[in-house]
Amino acid sequence: MRGLLGVLFRHLYGAVGLAILVLFTGWILVDLAELSRHIVRAGWHTVPPLYTMRAPVLLHRLMPLALIIGSALTVGIWSSDRHLQNAAALGMKPIHIPLLVVALLSPVAVIWGYAGANQIPPLHREQNRLLYQSYGIGGHHYGSFHQPSGLVVDHDWLVRFKPTGPTVIKDLEAVRLLRGKVLERVSADSASLGLGGWIASSVRISRRSGDSVESETIAETPLPFFQSSTSLDYAIGFPDEFKSAYLATMAERAASAGSDPRPFVFEREQRLSRVMLLLLMLLATGVITARIGPGASFNVVMARSTMMAVIYEVASFVGASLALVLPHGQEMIAAWIPVVLIVAVALRGIQRLERLR
Repeated sequence: MRGLLGVLFRHLYGAVGLAILVLFTGWILVDLAELSRHIVRAGWHTVPPLYTMRAPVLLHRLMPLALIIGSALTVGIWSSDRHLQNAAALGMKPIHIPLLVVALLSPVAVIWGYAGANQIPPLHREQNRLLYQSYGIGGHHYGSFHQPSGLVVDHDWLVRFKPTGPTVIKDLEAVRLLRGKVLERVSADSASLGLGGWIASSVRISRRSGDSVESETIAETPLPFFQSSTSLDYAIGFPDEFKSAYLATMAERAASAGSDPRPFVFEREQRLSRVMLLLLMLLATGVITARIGPGASFNVVMARSTMMAVIYEVASFVGASLALVLPHGQEMIAAWIPVVLIVAVALRGIQRLERLR
């Protein structure tokens, strides 16, 4: 049994390593080709800092596919080479090999889930910021999914705005309060983050002076709040740019600002469910590829592994689509329905595998 585990471990992690190498190399080459015209315009010196942040994000995105393809290749090749039949002759049940595959890959799945909840979001945010600053990519996408509105309390300022990118905000309105009394009001058409902080344009300022109010209009001026580049770290952005600990706060801010909180709530629930989804997908993959008959060609094994990778992507897409359709308060349903679907696939595969063997 120990020898079987050793051989399975080597074959399994070798296949996963090969899969991630092929997927990651292909993705990087395509990504560089797509960004090439921006890189030529902005300069090649922008590439190293961008891919220092972008490469881990891409690697995290591809890891589930690599695990699924690697497990499918391993079990499928074992099945076509009669290794599963030899294991059955030693008294192992057909389901044992898929279960061993899940057990051997579960540490990687757990680490992947933890990184996606805590380590990858800041990198994701940083690479989006660099894409926006260096190449002008990304700003027009902000708001396309959840149309966010920012609502931030910065010291004694209450600020509302519309984010249009990592370094640009629009329709800015802010009031400075003291024990419920408005002391100062600032509004601006837009503001951009530069080296000296946030600079606003078309600014209208009103200040209370005794019983009167003084107003003035300025073409361009630094904002009296948001004094550091990190002032808005948890005010604007996509849900997958925030650590899990901040998603509940972001949902509350979005709701308070009149925006849709569902994407932030769904992202939080999805991070709890996606590790389970991946583990069940690995089980379903092992069960279905174990049904490949002896002597099957590599093309058959590869086709089955690709099919399982597509099923995983479709299941994830179903959850994200339901999050847009279901009313607020049912994000948990949207996050866990893909898990239920894969459970059904795995149970059906186990039944057919037991009958086949």
